[in-house]
Amino acid sequence: PIDARALDRFAEAFAGCGLRREALYACYGMAESTLLATGGIAGAGVRCLEVDADSLAAHRPVPADEKSRQRTRLVSCGFSVEGQDLRIVDAATNAVRAENQVGEIWLRGPHIAPSYWGKPDVTEQTMRASLADGDGPWLRTGDLGFLRDGELYVTGRIKDVVIIRGKNHYPQDIERTVELCHPALQTGACSAFALTVDETERLGIVVEVQRTALKSLAGEDVATAIRRAVMEEHELTVHVIALVRPVTLPKTSSGKLQRFAARDALQAGTLESVFLWREPSGLESPPASPMRSTNPSDSPASAPLPDSADNHGSRNRANEIITWLREYADTRINSRLMDERRCIPPHIVLDFGNHGILGLQAPCAIGGAGLTYRDTLRVAVQMGAIDINLSSFIGVHNALGLRPIMHYGTAAMRADVLPRLASGRELVAFAFTEPGAGSNPRAIAAKATPDGAGGWRLHGSKKWIGTGTWAGWIVVSAHLIDDGGSDRGITAFLLRQGAPGLRMGTEELTMGMRGMVQNTVHLEGVRVGPEDMLGQPGQGMFVAQETMKFGRLFISTVSLGTLQRCVQLMLRYATNRPMSTGRLLDNVISRDRLSDHIMRIAALRTLIAQFGDWYEAGLDIPEEFFAVVKYVGPESLGVALDHLLQMFGGRGYIETNIVPQLYRDGRLLRIFEGPTETMVMFLGSRIASQSRPLDDFLRTQLRAPAIADQVFAAAEVAKRQHLAQGDLSEQSLGVQRVSKLLGEFGIHALWLAVTEADPTADDVALNRGRRWLRHEMAQGYARLSQPIADHAVPFKSAEILAFAERYRASIGDVEQHCAGEEHALDPLLRRAPGDGVPAATPLPVPPAAASFTPAPPASATG
Repeated sequence: PIDARALDRFAEAFAGCGLRREALYACYGMAESTLLATGGIAGAGVRCLEVDADSLAAHRPVPADEKSRQRTRLVSCGFSVEGQDLRIVDAATNAVRAENQVGEIWLRGPHIAPSYWGKPDVTEQTMRASLADGDGPWLRTGDLGFLRDGELYVTGRIKDVVIIRGKNHYPQDIERTVELCHPALQTGACSAFALTVDETERLGIVVEVQRTALKSLAGEDVATAIRRAVMEEHELTVHVIALVRPVTLPKTSSGKLQRFAARDALQAGTLESVFLWREPSGLESPPASPMRSTNPSDSPASAPLPDSADNHGSRNRANEIITWLREYADTRINSRLMDERRCIPPHIVLDFGNHGILGLQAPCAIGGAGLTYRDTLRVAVQMGAIDINLSSFIGVHNALGLRPIMHYGTAAMRADVLPRLASGRELVAFAFTEPGAGSNPRAIAAKATPDGAGGWRLHGSKKWIGTGTWAGWIVVSAHLIDDGGSDRGITAFLLRQGAPGLRMGTEELTMGMRGMVQNTVHLEGVRVGPEDMLGQPGQGMFVAQETMKFGRLFISTVSLGTLQRCVQLMLRYATNRPMSTGRLLDNVISRDRLSDHIMRIAALRTLIAQFGDWYEAGLDIPEEFFAVVKYVGPESLGVALDHLLQMFGGRGYIETNIVPQLYRDGRLLRIFEGPTETMVMFLGSRIASQSRPLDDFLRTQLRAPAIADQVFAAAEVAKRQHLAQGDLSEQSLGVQRVSKLLGEFGIHALWLAVTEADPTADDVALNRGRRWLRHEMAQGYARLSQPIADHAVPFKSAEILAFAERYRASIGDVEQHCAGEEHALDPLLRRAPGDGVPAATPLPVPPAAASFTPAPPASATG
């Protein structure tokens, strides 16, 4: 429905420019009706009708009078277009309703589309409806409205109507009430819907918070204002309120609210909530506290960070750590031995703990280093230059494990667990990934089901968990199920190693990063309570996203250190390696490649330094920039590692020459915390959808309006060029191609914007890097603005499978089954049942004279 207040505000705002109120008029239509169904008369102005709210709820609207308790102002959408039939129909009986009675709007005429592409069932149900007397076919719009004096007044969508205690409530009326009740809320960005709780319809609300209000958001106050306003205006109690980040409320590409999508996301825990309030029930929530998306250290939950703001002291401490690390690496670290033994030596873990490296941002008073963000990233660069494996180890502990406890843990966790972790007396792991939820974290299947005693039991498995078996504590996430069986959303918990039902599974024999264990973690009925919860119920996805975003920055920062190490090694070799034309260093290929890496290092260093400053300032950093930094660091390192191996030639293939381990370890960084291809596709899709946070950040924070204009103009060019290619069955491929091309273009555009926004970073290498980024932008634009060459059009999936069958005929399909080493314990040496560990079914004792081959054990329980 059209908001009469919006028309008033628009007319008033532009009256001084000569806009006449009579020039405005309203229309109604949809794609199925070739966009137009009814319209006003140009120059006649907008006709509004004020009706009694109770009569509208009863679907028999009458004009409001002095007896009306509440009034609703409706906007006329004009008269039916020529050649079209329009009826208001009772959706339950298909009978035509009289004037001034609300029903579903049905249409027919020569401009109505005949069907939906490839959807015969939907076509039959929606486009071939018949009235009660058999007259048809008609298009069922799904919209509610009524006719008065021949004019159509649209009142809502059938499925969106909220029915509570037998009374109809139009969600848009509730949404308007909510948007106006508190200045922190964004207008036009609220969804109200019905939730079924204990077989009763309850009201749920999801509303965006204004960007300027995020830093000082008092979530409890906002929720109280919403509840009070809804009760006063609509006599309704609210069951759940989710305050979400700007521009994250589900909408269609044309800006229409997707209320059911918002409801489903709320129930699945996938909303980007900054505050969640629920009506008290048998499932009590821990005290609510506001959350911030980029710098949660300002929240009450992270109070014990007083010396993090000591910039001068932090810088000195970081300098001391970096100096110590350089000396320590020369005398106490043997990376190749760690790689061969697949284990980090205990003395390194202890020494790191004693020097604050396992508590980089934790307060000095509890054993941490108390570093600022920028100094934390400086230490990560140094670690990347020493050993990627150790860098990942401290990254998992600090960025993925310690960080969520510092910012979302309970007071008891901060008082008891945090000092153990910050000082290195114990380790912490982050267990989120599951076999079926790699690059799609929302697909996790682990569940927390009620235990009937105020807590829950965790069930599920987590895979590829770094330091899992070493950790004293593990952060896990699962869908929280309430007593009624409803999903309260993904929720994070902190588990103690050794807790009943927490079982450590097998370790992965990884290609690289061999020194740090990665294993499966099984949740087999682990008992948790509210005291084990990180954040609030349903905020586990928010906690995980904020944690993993910082993890992506950490990975890119480690890549910067390793990238510089690669250049050092290339220079060392190229300086000493003679060729027929002179030193290898003087060869044109060597100089080209080394120059390219020096340029990338300067541009990457500037990007990471800016991230540090943004975090210190508490800025709301758009997600798109985390995709950029995750891509450019590991990908730049990947190029350098390949060039390093190529330059070393045969020497680079010898295990004792450093390069093979660097190559294996560095390769994983392109996969950690989201494959780089995923980052490209995500960025491209955000550009294609005209991301407002990205646009605002480019224009205001980076002062790059020209780049913002180029980026979003490129989106329209890419859509025009690639969404129209090929047959309709391949349209999804076109959408993906648009995201890919825009992502590749956007990576360099956003990277350029950051390098140009830093006035302090001005040197020869960076200036060359800026020129390179402009060139890559131009190349990316050329690719997205041109049709795909014939040879580059991918084969269809069926064709690819057919080629695979040809290869099968050509080379067979070999799968080795030769017996390997036996690692399982001999069944005769296993514990008997009842000795504390389940045993395999005992084998019968063979006759003394007979030889036998024991069957493989049912499980390796040791």
